[in-house]
Amino acid sequence: MKFRTRLFLFYIIGVGLMTFLWAAYFVNFEENRVRTSWHEHELIQAKLVAAYFTDVAQFKDAVQVSRTVARIARVADGRITVVDAQGKVLGDSSEDYSKLPNHSDRPEIKEALLGMVGSSSRFSATLKKRLIYVAYPLRLHGEIVGVIRIAKQQSTLDHLLLRLRVVIISGIMVTAFLALAFGGFMMRRLTEPVLDLKLLALRISKGDLSGRVRCFGDDELADLGLAFNNMAEKLSASFAVIEDEKRKLEVILENLVNGILVIDGEQKIILANPAARDILGLNLKNIQGRPVLEVVLNHHLLELIQEVNIARQAFESELSLYYPHQKQIQVFLAPLKGDQGNLVGSIVVLNDVTQLRRLERIRQDFVANVSHELRTPITSVKAMTETLIGGAWQDQEMLERYLKAIDQESDRLANLINDLLELAKLDSRVEVTDEPFDMADLIGEVQERFITLNHDTVHFTMDLAAEKLPLVDANRDRVKQVLINLLDNAFKYTPAGGQVKISTWQEEERIKVAVADNGIGIPQADLGRIFERFYRVDKARSRDKGGTGLGLSIVKHIVESYGGKIEVESSLHQGSVFTFSLPIQNKLETN
Repeated sequence: MKFRTRLFLFYIIGVGLMTFLWAAYFVNFEENRVRTSWHEHELIQAKLVAAYFTDVAQFKDAVQVSRTVARIARVADGRITVVDAQGKVLGDSSEDYSKLPNHSDRPEIKEALLGMVGSSSRFSATLKKRLIYVAYPLRLHGEIVGVIRIAKQQSTLDHLLLRLRVVIISGIMVTAFLALAFGGFMMRRLTEPVLDLKLLALRISKGDLSGRVRCFGDDELADLGLAFNNMAEKLSASFAVIEDEKRKLEVILENLVNGILVIDGEQKIILANPAARDILGLNLKNIQGRPVLEVVLNHHLLELIQEVNIARQAFESELSLYYPHQKQIQVFLAPLKGDQGNLVGSIVVLNDVTQLRRLERIRQDFVANVSHELRTPITSVKAMTETLIGGAWQDQEMLERYLKAIDQESDRLANLINDLLELAKLDSRVEVTDEPFDMADLIGEVQERFITLNHDTVHFTMDLAAEKLPLVDANRDRVKQVLINLLDNAFKYTPAGGQVKISTWQEEERIKVAVADNGIGIPQADLGRIFERFYRVDKARSRDKGGTGLGLSIVKHIVESYGGKIEVESSLHQGSVFTFSLPIQNKLETN
């Protein structure tokens, strides 16, 4: 469809709409005027009828009232009904008043008895026609003694209104036809230059800014064409700059380690970069335009945003997230201001400091534990040394006992320092050579050491897999250290006559090793912490056994460094089972 045709159709629609609106207005206006006149005419008739009744005694005489109504009806237009204050019909120009029911329930009668002019339109069961009623209260000596009601047929008014509508609509239609004829003539003179402007606008709307408008003389359309050309050139330059800046901003936001949230003045999210989604654990695809509390589920963050909106100053805080994961978040907040300096929202910068806070806590605990562990043997050595210097060295028995104790404390210090150095080496991830080895051979090597030391006190057994197990892909010496630490603990805390058992088997792509004993066991409350550095279930007893509190921490560190996992099951006074797993050699590497 051509532009000229569409424009003419729009013009027709406009003219038709205006025609409809004018017709509706005038018809409605004239109908209301006619209805008002009709109502006023009925009201005037009711007032004229009321003027016939000037005496209360006259009004109470139903026969006289009926005669009066009948006399008036000969010259009046419409049905006249007279009702007393109780709703009883005293006279009616169309029916025998004595046969008519009480009218106190008629809506127009109710309004009139309240002192107002009552009106209604409804179907008359008496005359079998639809009537328009107007009821006027009759006051005698300041008191309402009855109601004068005038009723006219609805059909008479409807015929009058129909003729009125035909006259008004016909006149407006003739005017609309003349307006369409003139509009069609003007359309032909305006469409050609406008079509050219339209084509350029369509190209610009599609992103093509290369088109230009032909100039049409020196009139306003020519000026409009030049304005379109200048606009296209400026838009082309502006869009290029905007696209470049947008691309840079998207790259920056996507690669930022810190999370960025942009919040509007109604605490709804405008923008959230990938880092913010990851820190807050947001899995929802579309969060733009949604309230902060609905998406983040953290009242503290909402309070911080409200606080920065009130203070209109940037500040820093820290909050804890508990869903979907427990995290410690460092938050930087700043207000966003518009061109006029008004507050339009806020920007929130999120930094996940969970790992940092955990490392700080571990470092503090580590320093405190190391200080405590070193202080105890040093204090003992110093006390015994001072005692010997004070003259106790002359007592040969005391001298030997103290020297043995000093030697034991020195061994404890040496073991502690060695374990600390081993942990430092593991933490620094010093590279060691990994080569596949047979776990059964390594267990046999470790077994000889413990059978020799404990063959008289604890029964040591092995339950190795019947078939030959695949090779383990790890460092043999470090895995050996894991076995020695686990077996050493098992023998230490298993009383004489007890049993220590080591088992191996394959489970999927892993070799699993279990060290079980029937010793003193570990309370359930301590199972979750036994792999922490310097944590002991029974500190006094552990020190008596020569433990440093770092063995199980070293074991866990080594196993996990090779992609393995260590678990423990234990019951107090029933024994413990430590199980660790290591990946088998990758078959692709052997080919």
